[in-house]
Order: sequence, then C-alpha cells, then structure tokens
Amino acid sequence: MEEYWSVARWLASDTSMGAREIALRLIDLALKATSSWLTIAEIFKLVNEVIGGHREMVILQNIGQILKEVKEKDYSTLRAILLTLKVRLVRAEEAIADNFTSLASRERIRSVITLSWSSTAYRCLTKGVKEGVIKEIYVQESYPLGEGLRTARMLGKLNVKIHLIPDSNVAHYARFADALLVGCDAILSDGSIVNKAGTFTSALAMKYHGKPSYIAAELLKVNINDSFPGLREVSEHDFKRYVVFDCTPAELITSIVTEAGIIRPEEARSQALSSIADLLKL
Repeated sequence: MEEYWSVARWLASDTSMGAREIALRLIDLALKATSSWLTIAEIFKLVNEVIGGHREMVILQNIGQILKEVKEKDYSTLRAILLTLKVRLVRAEEAIADNFTSLASRERIRSVITLSWSSTAYRCLTKGVKEGVIKEIYVQESYPLGEGLRTARMLGKLNVKIHLIPDSNVAHYARFADALLVGCDAILSDGSIVNKAGTFTSALAMKYHGKPSYIAAELLKVNINDSFPGLREVSEHDFKRYVVFDCTPAELITSIVTEAGIIRPEEARSQALSSIADLLKL
C-alpha cells in the first residue's frame, strides 16, 4: 500500500503539472489500485489525499464527487467510471484544440498572449501553429513558480515566433496581441475563472486594449458545488505575501473554449451539470 501512498503524496505536493495532468495521473493511480488488494475505502482515501493538496483544482474535486455518486461501490463499476473519465479527458483536449483553432481562424487571431503552464492551452496553441493560424506568442514568465518558462521552451520547438516577457510588462505587450488564451483550474458558478496569478491582470490589460480573453477548459473544471474553498495566501519570512492563484471576474472573459463548443462564462455550470449527469448514467 505504501507504493500507492507515495504516488498520492507526490501528486498532492506537485507544483509543476497543470490540473488536467494531475487529474489523469490520479485516475491512473486509482485504476491501478482497483487491480490491487486495496479496499474501495482505501482507494477513496488515496483520491482524497490528492484532492486535499490542490483545493483550487476543481477538476479533482469533481472526480471525487463523481466517484462518491457511484451507487454500486464495487471494483468493476469504479473501473468503468474511471476509464470513462480518462477517455473523456483525452478526447476533450483534442476537441478544445479543434474548437480554438476554428475560432482563431474565424476571428483572424494571429498573435496570442498567455501565461503559466496549461497542457490544454498548450495543445490549442500547438494546433493553431501547425494549422498556420497562430504566428506569434507572448508568454509571461509567470512567477513566483515560473511555469511560463516551460511553456516558452515547449512552444519554442514549433515554427512560431516566441516572446518571453516579464509578468509586469503584460499591459504593454497586450496591445500587440490579438487575444489572451489561458487554461484554468476552476470555473466558478458565477462564471469567474480561477487560474494562476496574473490571469486577472492580463484580462484587465486585454479589456483596456479592446482585445478578447479566452479560457481553454474542460467542462470537468466547472465547480458543480455552490462552495469554493478560496485562494490560499503564501507568507514567507513574515513579510512577503502572495497568492499562487487569482480569480478573474466573468465580465472580463470573452468566451470559454470547451469540448462542447465556445460558450459564455455564465453557461458553463449548466453545461457541466448536463455532462456529468450523462456520465453517472453509465
């Protein structure tokens, strides 16, 4: 059992992966556990360990909630739900990338500004570049964790012009980009977006310059509950304080690019509830 707990603790403390990546690894861990001698209750404890380490990542909370809703608590049913979740997440990313590329082509979006690391946003930008739609990308460094450096390195392997910019310069460079594209960790019931710190500032800058802000996100990232635990504040050396995540109001978001299509922020919750209801019918 220690092998499984070691992986769960690692996932709970990881700061390099995005929400979707952690969700897929959590599903793989739970799937592997269903084939071991662990009890159903122990598997749920593993899942909750990972969820507890990333309270801003609603996709993990939703996975936990979906598993709790399974009426027949047996291994075969649990495996079926986990496999379905995994397939949906993989297919969702592909569909989101297709939807974004179509949107970018239609709206003549050639240059994009982004921040942090999101496998979903990365997939969108990669497809946009390969389809010849996206020609230029501004990537914010995204401190304090610096995830933007990874994004810039990965995108730099493609045939596209990359600019790595300081977070404090986003208001200046927003005037040169056609749109903002980021992933997210949560879409709240009012349509506001929880993502890495700097998203709110970026959306404000884009709004000022009359440019659109798009969110690339799976419907499983929509908060289906009425409550959200809030944003954690980090304190260092008794005087340095910062948040790793921030919350961007819905009115600053132009659209959310999901696997179901391009939707308005206020439509996200109803779309997600419908999608999850279909899943629980299996």
